[in-house]
Amino acid sequence: MKKIISLLSLLLLLVTLPGCLDTLNGLLPEETKDFFNNLYLQYEQSAGGEEEPVFVEDQTSYGYYYDQLGDNSKAVYRAIYLQNQCCDGIPIVFRQPLTFRIAASEIERADDMVRSGISRIVQPALDAMLYDHPEINWISMDAETGSTFRISSRKETDEDGNTTVTIKKLTFQLCYKSGLTQESIAESQDAIQEAILLAGSTLSGEEGRYDTLSALQNFLCSRAVYTSGAARAHDAAGALIDGTAVCDGYAKAFKLLCDAYEIPCLIVAGTATQSSQEAPHAWNYVQMEDGKWYAIDSTWNDGGEEADDTYFLVGAGTVTSMSLGHFENSHHPNGKFSAGDYPPFAFPELSFFRYSEPLLPGGWIREAEEA
Repeated sequence: MKKIISLLSLLLLLVTLPGCLDTLNGLLPEETKDFFNNLYLQYEQSAGGEEEPVFVEDQTSYGYYYDQLGDNSKAVYRAIYLQNQCCDGIPIVFRQPLTFRIAASEIERADDMVRSGISRIVQPALDAMLYDHPEINWISMDAETGSTFRISSRKETDEDGNTTVTIKKLTFQLCYKSGLTQESIAESQDAIQEAILLAGSTLSGEEGRYDTLSALQNFLCSRAVYTSGAARAHDAAGALIDGTAVCDGYAKAFKLLCDAYEIPCLIVAGTATQSSQEAPHAWNYVQMEDGKWYAIDSTWNDGGEEADDTYFLVGAGTVTSMSLGHFENSHHPNGKFSAGDYPPFAFPELSFFRYSEPLLPGGWIREAEEA
Protein backbone atom coordinates (compact mmCIF):
# COMPACT_ATOMS: atom_id res chain seq x y z
CA MET A 1 0.00 0.00 0.00
CA LYS A 2 1.36 3.36 -1.01
CA LYS A 3 1.52 6.11 1.60
CA ILE A 4 2.50 9.76 1.32
CA ILE A 5 4.63 11.12 4.15
CA SER A 6 6.50 14.31 4.84
CA LEU A 7 9.89 14.50 6.49
CA LEU A 8 9.72 17.70 8.51
CA SER A 9 12.21 19.86 10.34
CA LEU A 10 15.55 18.82 8.96
CA LEU A 11 17.66 21.04 11.16
CA LEU A 12 21.10 21.88 9.79
CA LEU A 13 24.00 23.17 11.83
CA LEU A 14 26.04 25.41 9.53
CA VAL A 15 29.54 26.08 10.78
CA THR A 16 31.98 28.00 8.62
CA LEU A 17 35.66 27.29 8.45
CA PRO A 18 36.57 27.45 12.17
CA GLY A 19 39.34 29.92 12.79
CA CYS A 20 42.95 30.01 11.69
CA LEU A 21 46.38 30.05 13.16
CA ASP A 22 46.45 33.00 15.55
CA THR A 23 49.91 34.46 15.03
CA LEU A 24 49.55 36.72 18.05
CA ASN A 25 48.77 34.36 20.89
CA GLY A 26 48.92 30.85 19.45
CA LEU A 27 45.24 30.00 19.98
CA LEU A 28 44.24 26.66 18.51
CA PRO A 29 41.08 26.56 16.38
CA GLU A 30 37.90 24.76 17.28
CA GLU A 31 37.28 21.35 15.77
CA THR A 32 35.55 21.36 12.39
CA LYS A 33 31.90 20.36 12.72
CA ASP A 34 29.45 18.73 10.35
CA PHE A 35 26.42 20.74 9.17
CA PHE A 36 24.27 17.76 10.15
CA ASN A 37 25.43 17.19 13.74
CA ASN A 38 22.02 18.22 15.12
CA LEU A 39 19.86 16.85 12.33
CA TYR A 40 16.78 14.86 13.25
CA LEU A 41 13.86 13.48 11.27
CA GLN A 42 10.22 13.81 12.25
CA TYR A 43 7.70 11.73 10.31
CA GLU A 44 4.17 12.98 9.80
CA GLN A 45 1.52 10.97 7.97
CA SER A 46 -0.66 12.91 5.53
CA ALA A 47 -3.52 11.88 3.31
CA GLY A 48 -3.73 12.53 -0.41
CA GLY A 49 -0.98 13.53 -2.79
CA GLU A 50 0.81 16.64 -3.87
CA GLU A 51 1.04 18.13 -7.33
CA GLU A 52 4.04 16.60 -9.10
CA PRO A 53 6.85 19.20 -9.06
CA VAL A 54 8.59 20.08 -12.30
CA PHE A 55 12.37 20.33 -12.68
CA VAL A 56 13.45 23.42 -14.64
CA GLU A 57 16.60 23.10 -16.73
CA ASP A 58 19.25 25.79 -16.13
CA GLN A 59 22.63 25.77 -17.90
CA THR A 60 23.92 28.91 -16.17
CA SER A 61 27.21 28.73 -14.28
CA TYR A 62 26.77 30.25 -10.83
CA GLY A 63 30.37 29.84 -9.69
CA TYR A 64 33.54 27.76 -9.77
CA TYR A 65 32.42 25.35 -7.04
CA TYR A 66 28.86 25.18 -8.40
CA ASP A 67 30.21 23.72 -11.63
CA GLN A 68 31.66 20.76 -9.71
CA LEU A 69 28.35 19.69 -8.13
CA GLY A 70 26.02 16.93 -9.22
CA ASP A 71 22.63 17.83 -10.68
CA ASN A 72 20.69 17.48 -7.42
CA SER A 73 23.21 19.48 -5.41
CA LYS A 74 23.10 22.14 -8.12
CA ALA A 75 19.33 22.30 -7.69
CA VAL A 76 19.75 22.99 -3.95
CA TYR A 77 22.47 25.62 -4.52
CA ARG A 78 20.60 27.33 -7.36
CA ALA A 79 17.26 27.63 -5.59
CA ILE A 80 18.69 29.06 -2.37
CA TYR A 81 21.11 31.38 -4.18
CA LEU A 82 18.42 32.86 -6.42
CA GLN A 83 15.92 33.35 -3.55
CA ASN A 84 18.26 33.82 -0.60
CA GLN A 85 16.19 36.55 1.05
CA CYS A 86 12.84 34.78 0.71
CA CYS A 87 11.36 33.56 3.99
CA ASP A 88 8.17 32.05 2.56
CA GLY A 89 9.71 28.71 1.66
CA ILE A 90 12.04 28.04 -1.24
CA PRO A 91 11.06 25.00 -3.35
CA ILE A 92 13.91 22.78 -4.54
CA VAL A 93 13.06 20.22 -7.23
CA PHE A 94 15.53 17.45 -8.09
CA ARG A 95 16.36 16.35 -11.61
CA GLN A 96 16.60 12.76 -10.35
CA PRO A 97 14.54 11.81 -7.27
CA LEU A 98 16.44 10.54 -4.25
CA THR A 99 15.54 6.90 -3.68
CA PHE A 100 16.32 4.97 -0.50
CA ARG A 101 15.69 1.21 -0.46
CA ILE A 102 15.60 -0.08 3.09
CA ALA A 103 15.48 -3.78 3.84
CA ALA A 104 13.03 -4.98 6.47
CA SER A 105 15.97 -5.99 8.65
CA GLU A 106 17.35 -2.42 8.54
CA ILE A 107 14.13 -0.49 9.10
CA GLU A 108 15.43 0.81 12.45
CA ARG A 109 18.23 2.54 10.51
CA ALA A 110 15.86 4.26 8.10
CA ASP A 111 16.27 7.70 9.64
CA ASP A 112 20.05 7.49 9.55
CA MET A 113 20.08 6.27 5.95
CA VAL A 114 17.81 9.10 4.80
CA ARG A 115 19.78 11.64 6.85
CA SER A 116 23.07 10.50 5.34
CA GLY A 117 21.73 10.56 1.79
CA ILE A 118 20.25 14.03 2.14
CA SER A 119 23.43 15.41 3.72
CA ARG A 120 25.53 14.23 0.78
CA ILE A 121 23.28 16.30 -1.51
CA VAL A 122 22.61 19.39 0.58
CA GLN A 123 25.88 19.98 2.39
CA PRO A 124 28.21 20.34 -0.64
CA ALA A 125 25.58 22.63 -2.20
CA LEU A 126 25.63 24.92 0.83
CA ASP A 127 29.43 24.81 0.99
CA ALA A 128 29.78 25.71 -2.67
CA MET A 129 27.21 28.51 -2.53
CA LEU A 130 28.71 30.22 0.52
CA TYR A 131 32.24 30.16 -0.90
CA ASP A 132 31.27 31.10 -4.45
CA HIS A 133 29.19 33.97 -3.04
CA PRO A 134 30.64 35.14 0.29
CA GLU A 135 28.34 38.18 0.27
CA ILE A 136 25.56 35.81 1.43
CA ASN A 137 26.16 35.80 5.17
CA TRP A 138 22.72 36.15 6.70
CA ILE A 139 21.28 32.60 6.51
CA SER A 140 20.88 31.08 9.97
CA MET A 141 21.46 27.36 10.45
CA ASP A 142 21.19 27.39 14.23
CA ALA A 143 20.07 23.98 15.55
CA GLU A 144 17.23 25.42 17.62
CA THR A 145 15.86 28.40 15.69
CA GLY A 146 17.58 28.34 12.31
CA SER A 147 16.53 27.49 8.77
CA THR A 148 14.93 24.11 8.07
CA PHE A 149 14.22 21.77 5.18
CA ARG A 150 10.77 20.21 4.62
CA ILE A 151 11.07 17.05 2.53
CA SER A 152 8.18 15.73 0.43
CA SER A 153 8.50 11.96 0.12
CA ARG A 154 6.68 8.87 -1.11
CA LYS A 155 6.98 5.71 0.94
CA GLU A 156 6.19 2.21 -0.35
CA THR A 157 6.45 -1.03 1.62
CA ASP A 158 6.27 -4.39 -0.13
CA GLU A 159 4.84 -7.63 1.21
CA ASP A 160 8.22 -8.64 2.67
CA GLY A 161 8.50 -5.46 4.71
CA ASN A 162 11.14 -3.83 2.51
CA THR A 163 10.62 -0.08 2.20
CA THR A 164 11.39 2.41 -0.57
CA VAL A 165 11.43 6.14 0.20
CA THR A 166 11.47 8.48 -2.81
CA ILE A 167 12.19 12.21 -2.39
CA LYS A 168 11.38 14.48 -5.31
CA LYS A 169 11.25 17.90 -3.68
CA LEU A 170 12.61 19.84 -0.72
CA THR A 171 11.33 23.13 0.66
CA PHE A 172 13.90 25.34 2.37
CA GLN A 173 12.44 27.55 5.07
CA LEU A 174 14.98 30.35 5.46
CA CYS A 175 15.58 32.14 8.74
CA TYR A 176 17.85 35.12 9.16
CA LYS A 177 20.63 35.18 11.71
CA SER A 178 19.58 36.70 15.03
CA GLY A 179 18.80 40.39 14.84
CA LEU A 180 18.89 40.60 11.03
CA THR A 181 16.06 41.86 8.83
CA GLN A 182 15.78 42.54 5.12
CA GLU A 183 16.44 46.21 5.90
CA SER A 184 19.59 45.56 7.93
CA ILE A 185 20.85 43.10 5.32
CA ALA A 186 20.39 45.72 2.60
CA GLU A 187 22.24 48.29 4.72
CA SER A 188 25.14 45.87 5.22
CA GLN A 189 25.31 45.13 1.50
CA ASP A 190 25.34 48.85 0.73
CA ALA A 191 28.19 49.32 3.22
CA ILE A 192 30.18 46.53 1.56
CA GLN A 193 29.65 48.14 -1.85
CA GLU A 194 30.84 51.48 -0.46
CA ALA A 195 33.98 49.78 0.84
CA ILE A 196 34.58 48.18 -2.56
CA LEU A 197 34.21 51.55 -4.29
CA LEU A 198 36.57 53.11 -1.76
CA ALA A 199 39.11 50.38 -2.44
CA GLY A 200 39.10 51.30 -6.11
CA SER A 201 39.08 55.07 -5.64
CA THR A 202 42.84 55.32 -6.17
CA LEU A 203 42.78 53.17 -9.32
CA SER A 204 42.74 54.86 -12.71
CA GLY A 205 41.25 51.83 -14.43
CA GLU A 206 44.29 51.42 -16.64
CA GLU A 207 46.29 49.26 -14.24
CA GLY A 208 46.99 45.63 -15.00
CA ARG A 209 45.92 42.93 -12.59
CA TYR A 210 49.17 43.06 -10.64
CA ASP A 211 48.77 46.70 -9.62
CA THR A 212 45.05 46.30 -9.03
CA LEU A 213 45.56 43.29 -6.76
CA SER A 214 48.32 45.07 -4.88
CA ALA A 215 46.05 48.05 -4.25
CA LEU A 216 43.14 45.84 -3.19
CA GLN A 217 45.31 43.89 -0.75
CA ASN A 218 46.74 47.09 0.72
CA PHE A 219 43.21 48.40 1.20
CA LEU A 220 42.06 45.21 2.92
CA CYS A 221 45.06 45.01 5.23
CA SER A 222 44.78 48.69 6.18
CA ARG A 223 41.11 48.23 6.99
CA ALA A 224 41.07 44.90 8.85
CA VAL A 225 42.80 43.67 11.99
CA TYR A 226 43.08 39.95 12.73
CA THR A 227 40.64 39.46 15.60
CA SER A 228 39.37 36.06 16.69
CA GLY A 229 36.00 36.02 18.43
CA ALA A 230 34.61 39.15 16.77
CA ALA A 231 30.92 39.01 15.86
CA ARG A 232 31.50 38.82 12.09
CA ALA A 233 35.09 37.57 12.10
CA HIS A 234 34.28 34.82 9.58
CA ASP A 235 32.43 37.15 7.19
CA ALA A 236 33.54 39.57 4.50
CA ALA A 237 31.51 42.19 6.38
CA GLY A 238 33.79 41.70 9.38
CA ALA A 239 36.84 42.66 7.35
CA LEU A 240 35.32 45.35 5.12
CA ILE A 241 32.89 47.02 7.54
CA ASP A 242 33.83 46.15 11.13
CA GLY A 243 37.57 45.98 10.55
CA THR A 244 37.87 42.71 12.49
CA ALA A 245 38.25 39.30 10.87
CA VAL A 246 40.06 35.97 10.85
CA CYS A 247 41.45 34.16 7.82
CA ASP A 248 38.21 33.21 6.09
CA GLY A 249 36.87 36.72 6.69
CA TYR A 250 39.95 38.09 4.92
CA ALA A 251 39.65 35.54 2.10
CA LYS A 252 35.95 36.23 1.56
CA ALA A 253 36.51 39.99 1.55
CA PHE A 254 39.37 39.67 -0.92
CA LYS A 255 37.22 37.60 -3.26
CA LEU A 256 34.49 40.26 -3.21
CA LEU A 257 37.07 42.92 -4.04
CA CYS A 258 38.42 40.82 -6.91
CA ASP A 259 34.91 40.03 -8.18
CA ALA A 260 34.14 43.75 -8.34
CA TYR A 261 37.13 44.30 -10.61
CA GLU A 262 36.52 41.16 -12.69
CA ILE A 263 39.63 39.32 -11.55
CA PRO A 264 39.05 35.55 -11.30
CA CYS A 265 39.43 34.67 -7.63
CA LEU A 266 38.69 31.63 -5.46
CA ILE A 267 38.53 31.06 -1.72
CA VAL A 268 40.72 28.08 -0.89
CA ALA A 269 40.14 25.94 2.20
CA GLY A 270 42.70 23.72 3.84
CA THR A 271 45.29 23.73 6.59
CA ALA A 272 48.39 25.81 7.14
CA THR A 273 51.56 25.25 9.13
CA GLN A 274 53.16 28.05 11.09
CA SER A 275 55.47 27.89 14.13
CA SER A 276 55.16 24.08 14.07
CA GLN A 277 51.37 24.30 14.43
CA GLU A 278 48.88 23.14 11.81
CA ALA A 279 45.36 24.49 11.78
CA PRO A 280 42.42 25.15 9.42
CA HIS A 281 43.13 28.12 7.18
CA ALA A 282 41.73 29.98 4.17
CA TRP A 283 43.42 32.02 1.46
CA ASN A 284 42.86 32.90 -2.21
CA TYR A 285 43.87 31.81 -5.68
CA VAL A 286 43.73 34.41 -8.47
CA GLN A 287 44.15 33.98 -12.20
CA MET A 288 46.51 36.39 -13.94
CA GLU A 289 46.78 37.56 -17.55
CA ASP A 290 49.06 34.66 -18.39
CA GLY A 291 46.16 32.28 -17.68
CA LYS A 292 47.87 30.73 -14.65
CA TRP A 293 46.74 30.67 -11.03
CA TYR A 294 48.70 32.18 -8.14
CA ALA A 295 48.13 32.29 -4.38
CA ILE A 296 47.55 35.32 -2.17
CA ASP A 297 47.32 34.98 1.62
CA SER A 298 46.21 38.44 2.72
CA THR A 299 45.90 37.27 6.34
CA TRP A 300 49.58 36.41 6.57
CA ASN A 301 50.51 39.47 4.50
CA ASP A 302 48.71 41.85 6.86
CA GLY A 303 51.36 44.19 8.18
CA GLY A 304 49.06 47.14 8.82
CA GLU A 305 48.78 50.11 6.49
CA GLU A 306 51.14 48.58 3.93
CA ALA A 307 50.69 44.87 3.18
CA ASP A 308 53.67 42.54 2.99
CA ASP A 309 54.28 40.70 -0.28
CA THR A 310 55.70 37.43 1.09
CA TYR A 311 52.47 35.60 0.20
CA PHE A 312 51.43 37.81 -2.73
CA LEU A 313 50.97 36.11 -6.10
CA VAL A 314 53.16 33.18 -5.11
CA GLY A 315 53.48 29.82 -6.79
CA ALA A 316 53.66 26.37 -5.28
CA GLY A 317 57.44 26.47 -5.48
CA THR A 318 57.93 29.99 -4.15
CA VAL A 319 60.20 30.07 -1.09
CA THR A 320 58.12 31.81 1.59
CA SER A 321 59.56 30.40 4.82
CA MET A 322 63.06 29.78 6.09
CA SER A 323 61.92 26.67 7.93
CA LEU A 324 59.35 25.22 5.50
CA GLY A 325 60.72 26.47 2.21
CA HIS A 326 58.18 26.36 -0.61
CA PHE A 327 54.68 27.79 -0.27
CA GLU A 328 53.18 24.36 -0.88
CA ASN A 329 54.89 23.12 2.30
CA SER A 330 53.01 25.58 4.51
CA HIS A 331 49.62 25.75 2.75
CA HIS A 332 47.71 22.50 2.14
CA PRO A 333 44.40 22.75 0.23
CA ASN A 334 42.04 19.89 1.05
CA GLY A 335 38.93 20.81 -0.92
CA LYS A 336 36.59 20.61 2.11
CA PHE A 337 34.82 23.63 3.56
CA SER A 338 33.29 21.50 6.31
CA ALA A 339 33.45 17.99 7.74
CA GLY A 340 30.76 16.73 5.40
CA ASP A 341 30.80 13.29 3.82
CA TYR A 342 31.21 14.23 0.17
CA PRO A 343 34.05 14.24 -2.40
CA PRO A 344 36.37 17.22 -1.97
CA PHE A 345 36.21 20.14 -4.36
CA ALA A 346 39.04 20.43 -6.87
CA PHE A 347 41.22 23.53 -7.11
CA PRO A 348 43.03 24.73 -10.23
CA GLU A 349 46.70 23.82 -10.49
CA LEU A 350 48.88 26.48 -8.92
CA SER A 351 51.78 27.88 -10.93
CA PHE A 352 55.14 26.68 -9.66
CA PHE A 353 56.69 30.15 -9.98
CA ARG A 354 55.79 33.47 -8.42
CA TYR A 355 54.11 36.00 -10.69
CA SER A 356 56.58 38.81 -11.37
CA GLU A 357 55.70 42.50 -11.40
CA PRO A 358 55.32 43.61 -15.01
CA LEU A 359 58.17 45.56 -16.56
CA LEU A 360 55.63 47.56 -18.56
CA PRO A 361 52.08 48.60 -17.59
CA GLY A 362 49.66 45.86 -18.47
CA GLY A 363 52.42 43.43 -19.43
CA TRP A 364 53.76 40.43 -17.56
CA ILE A 365 56.83 38.25 -17.29
CA ARG A 366 57.56 35.07 -15.44
CA GLU A 367 60.92 34.47 -13.86
CA ALA A 368 62.15 31.24 -12.32
CA GLU A 369 63.02 31.41 -8.67
CA GLU A 370 65.70 29.63 -6.76
CA ALA A 371 64.36 26.51 -5.08
